[in-house]
Amino acid sequence: MVASIAQMARGQEDYYLELAKEDYYLNGGEPPGKWTGRGAEKLGLTGTVQADDLKAVLAGFAPQSGRKLVQNAGKENRQVGWDMTFSAPKSVSIAWGIGNEQRRKQIEAAHDKAVQAAIEYLEQNALFSRRGEQGRFIVGAEAVVSTFLHGTSRDQDPNLHTHALFSNIGVGSDGKTRTLVSKQLYKHKMVAGALYRAVLASELHQNLGFELVQKKDWFEIKGISKVVRDHFSKRRSAIEQAAGKDATAKELDEACLKTRAVKGHVARDALTDQWRKQAAQLGLDQQFVDN
Repeated sequence: MVASIAQMARGQEDYYLELAKEDYYLNGGEPPGKWTGRGAEKLGLTGTVQADDLKAVLAGFAPQSGRKLVQNAGKENRQVGWDMTFSAPKSVSIAWGIGNEQRRKQIEAAHDKAVQAAIEYLEQNALFSRRGEQGRFIVGAEAVVSTFLHGTSRDQDPNLHTHALFSNIGVGSDGKTRTLVSKQLYKHKMVAGALYRAVLASELHQNLGFELVQKKDWFEIKGISKVVRDHFSKRRSAIEQAAGKDATAKELDEACLKTRAVKGHVARDALTDQWRKQAAQLGLDQQFVDN
């Protein structure tokens, strides 16, 4: 699925924070998170995500000062936010996984640009808060988002995706902070996913020279076969096997949770060597991606 959205549970941020390591290339894990969104900037949240700042915002408090940003700050039943995940097509993840350092950075940059375009679209069209007595009025809001770029699946296959954590805080045009109305985020998910896919395709084709092949409502890189894509899709295969034939979307989600394993900390360099060897055995040469 190109774009998915799910409510975040209290304390879920620990998963992303524990994976985030400055030395992830040598010691495993994933890159540190980054702040984005006009609301985040107005709260003084820019650059690398710090654990204390993220925990404070998700709980409903201002970073550093600790003042309440919303009425239900710190409450047990507070909805902390939503995880909007943008996933690259499998062939893109494979190209990123086996390419040389320059190629990997180029593909990451294309992915990041596409994710940012989707976030900006959501901020402009799907971010709203309620104000006035009993929340009678719906007003626009600016987003407080932390993004975490991940490159592997839980089965250690190449899987380029970004978790965009939308905090349940919006900054209004009047400067006041309020909780969000989540319905519009869900309503605009498909459009945001389509925009992500379109920008990514444009970047890969126009700027990086990849030939693309249309696949229903997504695309793949020409020359990366289904055999190779299936080999590096062990997580998806496990979910489908657990859910059974003709499973509904809800049943697939349930199977995803049941088959979820803890993501290990494997050095990125070691994974890259492993992916290149596996791809070569299936007839996909690194030079194809680099060229």
